[in-house]
Amino acid sequence: MVKYRDQKSKTKFSRFLALSLCAWLIIAMIACAALFYYQYKLNFKTSFTQVNSYFTIYQQRELILLTIAIFIALFVLIIYIRIFAFKMHLFLKLFLLLIPSIFIAALALLSFNIYLILLELNIPLGQGIFAFKKYLQNFSWDQVTQAITALPYQLYSIEIPLYGVIYSYLAMFILVIFSPLQISFSANSLWKKFNTLLALSFVILFGTSAYYLIINFIINDPFLPYKPFFQLL
Repeated sequence: MVKYRDQKSKTKFSRFLALSLCAWLIIAMIACAALFYYQYKLNFKTSFTQVNSYFTIYQQRELILLTIAIFIALFVLIIYIRIFAFKMHLFLKLFLLLIPSIFIAALALLSFNIYLILLELNIPLGQGIFAFKKYLQNFSWDQVTQAITALPYQLYSIEIPLYGVIYSYLAMFILVIFSPLQISFSANSLWKKFNTLLALSFVILFGTSAYYLIINFIINDPFLPYKPFFQLL
């Protein structure tokens, strides 16, 4: 049996525990998403069922946003507790706590700016499914571009907080996974063996997400083709 833990760590909130909790949160998120999908009979196979499904998602937007906020808060709480459990000077801990704090601030700013864009788009979601379907039929990305121009810093109002979320997300979990660098393995129960598998699965999942974020947002800037247009405005 294997136990994934910090070498010579006296704290109860070890790296193994933090990663295991993150893995269990992922499982809970998948379960909630599956429950929502089947509870509201979402279907994206045809254009008509897609409209119905999107409309249902809008109707349940408060439940969805609340659930997402709870899961994000729990993930960030795990990061905070893990950083406090590090064996280092208090001032260094306070400095590291800036990483999840930046994540929260950037995510809040990004969410607010996206909300402003949705207001600017004036989507007729409150007028029924047929009005919503008609709007989608006439929708174009030019409307999104025009909505972005109404933001205080135009494209930068989306780009800067988005990259703040991405970089702080990568930094948070890299910190939890690799600090400290020493890793020891031991085993004394089947439950810990199972949680070790979950923790390693979470590390693989994070690595996959990090790979795609780096490729699609850091190496290849998705905002680059749109910057000349906004500079002309």
